[in-house]
Amino acid sequence: ERDETPAPAEDVAGGDSDEPRTLDEPQWSTGTASSEDDNPAERVVEPESLADHLLWQLHLEPLSARDRMIGAALVDALDADGYLREPLSAIAETLQPEVTAREDEILAVLCRIQQLEPTGIGARSLGECLSLQLAALDADADGRALALEIVRGPLLERLPRAGIAGLAAELRKPQADVEVAVH
Repeated sequence: ERDETPAPAEDVAGGDSDEPRTLDEPQWSTGTASSEDDNPAERVVEPESLADHLLWQLHLEPLSARDRMIGAALVDALDADGYLREPLSAIAETLQPEVTAREDEILAVLCRIQQLEPTGIGARSLGECLSLQLAALDADADGRALALEIVRGPLLERLPRAGIAGLAAELRKPQADVEVAVH
């Protein structure tokens, strides 16, 4: 009677045996000797791209197949920094002929994408990106309301030239409040 018990791991680990393997034996190898320094998490072959991460999150959203297609087109249009630089009309053109979508429909899906991680994704400007990030903070966070006022208007563009003191004067707010909002 033949013994079909798999060989102990140390007998097959080297792979130098001339005996054929059974189906129960693993057929993979790490290619390197294991050591205490070897961390499997550090052996990642390729990191997930931003687009892959966003599409994964989008897949979890309760969207119609049509809105998923719009979302995929929006994700595809994001630049390397996660900004949407293309106008919504250009996105509408890329969707045709499979999907005919108005700009307001594309904007509705964009708003859903802007709720995904990382916070600020899909923004069309620095002000919109900062606004999305500030909106994610607790409503009672120090300086949040004033910071939103600054990033949603022309004040953000004037900040580098006017500085905190200039902005405080323009807003007629204490300089300390503006400093908290800006930082």
